[in-house]
Amino acid sequence: VELPRVRNPRVDLLGRREDGSLVHIEIESSPVADTGERVADYHIGLFRLLRVVVVPIVLYVGREPLYLPPVFETGWLRFQYQLLDVRDFPGEAMLASDDLGDNMLALLTRANRDRVIDRVLRRISELGGEARRTAIEAFVLISGLRDLEEGVTERIKEFMPIIDIMENKVFG
Repeated sequence: VELPRVRNPRVDLLGRREDGSLVHIEIESSPVADTGERVADYHIGLFRLLRVVVVPIVLYVGREPLYLPPVFETGWLRFQYQLLDVRDFPGEAMLASDDLGDNMLALLTRANRDRVIDRVLRRISELGGEARRTAIEAFVLISGLRDLEEGVTERIKEFMPIIDIMENKVFG
């Protein structure tokens, strides 16, 4: 049996640990039935290419409750991976970080939502031009993973009502 296949798979995140092994993190925003199969495929591909130990992790950031099993089985094959739900993270370290992206992602964790929104909007208001616009778009997108995009959009309007008009090419 010939198994022809032309593919160019790309992992979400790949990092090297101090011991030389790799950590492969796939980010899932919805519970997809073939997640385990896909992670197993990446795992085998990474091992074939790099010949090092790979620690497979799926980081779930989705809105729906997580119900994926952390295993892919076919009868003779059993592949396990670590399954983490970002809602289980405390989030305080992300909120305290100097990185705006970390602050935004804290919205997906157990951190206090009002504190996260206040800190992120304060940080975004310090940005100018395209950087501000990009940050606002990213934060609204992230807030949608928790069904908060309307509330966040309203807070953005309260926090930065005139700034967006002045940055418009015509009005500015």
